[in-house]
Amino acid sequence: HLVWELTESSAKSFLLMAVEDYALDESDADQRLRLDQIVDGVIKEKQREPLRELANDSELLRKEVALVKENGAAVGLILRLAEMLEQPERVAFLETGSMFHPNDYWLHLERATAYLEQPVPEIDLAADAYLAVLAINPDSAVVWCNRGCLLNKNENPSQAIYCFRRAISLNPEVRHAHANLAGLLHGQGDLEAALEAALVAVEIDPNDPLAHLHLGRILNAQEDSEGAIEHVRRASELCKEHPLIEQAMQELGQTQDSN
Repeated sequence: HLVWELTESSAKSFLLMAVEDYALDESDADQRLRLDQIVDGVIKEKQREPLRELANDSELLRKEVALVKENGAAVGLILRLAEMLEQPERVAFLETGSMFHPNDYWLHLERATAYLEQPVPEIDLAADAYLAVLAINPDSAVVWCNRGCLLNKNENPSQAIYCFRRAISLNPEVRHAHANLAGLLHGQGDLEAALEAALVAVEIDPNDPLAHLHLGRILNAQEDSEGAIEHVRRASELCKEHPLIEQAMQELGQTQDSN
């Protein structure tokens, strides 16, 4: 009935009231996804032309954004308007949208992406946005992995390790979690656990250069020069230019010279 009524009405006010009346628990990501699909469907069918006009008219877009900032709007509309904005307006608009929908999984996820797309990526804010996502749905392995990657970049290895292990516990085959975990454990000197993680990473994705890189460096640390050369070379084949791969090649050269 709701879908029919929304389809029959193009009024934004009706759309907002109908969404609120639907009264879904915003903390349930699956329910939010279904609701967003309904809203997106209505927006696509009934507001396609107005949104297209906004995309081509900066003044109209500015007015619509100001209206939404003041009164709020459905999540689907906020996300679509955000796509039309350039940085830093885009991230500021998503921050405002998150204030109207503090428990919306998708807004916080998009906000994290927007922070990382800034001319100078705001890693701390993106990591906090991922934390907000996880407060809504703590069972998202990909988000745990993404937060771990950011914490790793910010040189916070203990929390990054926790995030990668949490991601793996939720989904043992989540991409990049094992490889990143291997690199961190190697850095902490836990070669046995690092080797185990690196082997799993290569098994999950034989074409992941990061997995081969970490496995090669770990094998080199264990004085398995033949295995180390094999995997570092494979990493180099998969990714021609990467500072860590170049560093690993230098390490192998130094090891061979010392032998």
